Amino acid sequence: MNEIDDDRSMVKTHISVKIGSQMRLLAPLMKMRANHASNRYLEELKHFLETGQPHPGKAKAIAKTPLRELCLDGSRGPAA
Repeated sequence: MNEIDDDRSMVKTHISVKIGSQMRLLAPLMKMRANHASNRYLEELKHFLETGQPHPGKAKAIAKTPLRELCLDGSRGPAA
């Protein structure tokens, strides 16, 4: 991320994927899905950086996700 001025920053992303020969037929679909996902991610990042709050769609998804799925170490989280 590069700061342009006090109110603006620039974020650049790059995705590189190596596809095996059997998956080449699916490459256009995979590219469309990756573009859609990256656009959504950047919109969520923009909202978070501007407001300090999760994107409304992300907040809904977080609220629906059971705690055990949010723990990176595989634990079920704090005891209830």
